[in-house]
Amino acid sequence: MGRLGYCFSLRRLAWEERKITRLYRRKRRDAEKAGQPLHVLQLLAADEGNERLNLEEQRQTLVSFRLVEEARRLLVPYPSPGITSTAWVAGSTMGSIRLTQVAYFNLHQRIRQERKERRDAWLAYSGLIGAVAGLLGVGVAFVSAITTYRSALCANEGETAGWR
Repeated sequence: MGRLGYCFSLRRLAWEERKITRLYRRKRRDAEKAGQPLHVLQLLAADEGNERLNLEEQRQTLVSFRLVEEARRLLVPYPSPGITSTAWVAGSTMGSIRLTQVAYFNLHQRIRQERKERRDAWLAYSGLIGAVAGLLGVGVAFVSAITTYRSALCANEGETAGWR
């Protein structure tokens, strides 16, 4: 899944969460108006909690696989997905797995380190390129100044030659 699809999926999950919030707020309000007993309100709160837990699990699964894709792209070693791996945890829905918090943190840290190393290499080269460009600029300015000075000398010699 590309970056756009990933962002779209995260937004969809956020939209689902807002939808659940509105739905259960309305259900609680209706139950309170109808004078439902306390255990009905508690069941509604439990149902809402289960819905939110399901969405959070989907989000963690999505983020875990996005992180693995990024690690694969950067050639960073990552734990292979599977139930037998200690870095992965099975979700409550059929077939969903996600990284454990420790594995997520370690993989995220290795990706950040790899990005930093690549960026540092480019920064070193850009400093060298900047220095060379600066020297070229000084050289061009020097040549331009000499050319201007010579043409001014030649012009002055021509004016004074007519006066002799």
